[in-house]
Amino acid sequence: MPENDDYISVEFEDGKVKDLLNIGVFDAADREYIALLDEDTEEVFLYRYIEPDENTYDIEEIETDEEFDIAAKVWDEIIGADEEDE
Repeated sequence: MPENDDYISVEFEDGKVKDLLNIGVFDAADREYIALLDEDTEEVFLYRYIEPDENTYDIEEIETDEEFDIAAKVWDEIIGADEEDE
């Protein structure tokens, strides 16, 4: 993994591991989520973000379509707001 806290190693279902760029942590429906960018494909992945204490964090897959839709809608709103500011 690159020596940069902005990158997170993620193992996909096929066993491949990729270093993804952390492009934002955000709140949606009383949970925190993280958006990770694959710089090779420009695809964004959304995960649950859990921070049990100040020094550690974990990410978890979003397990239901309903939860993913909520997180994706908020992320889209964030991206839309950023594009309007430019």
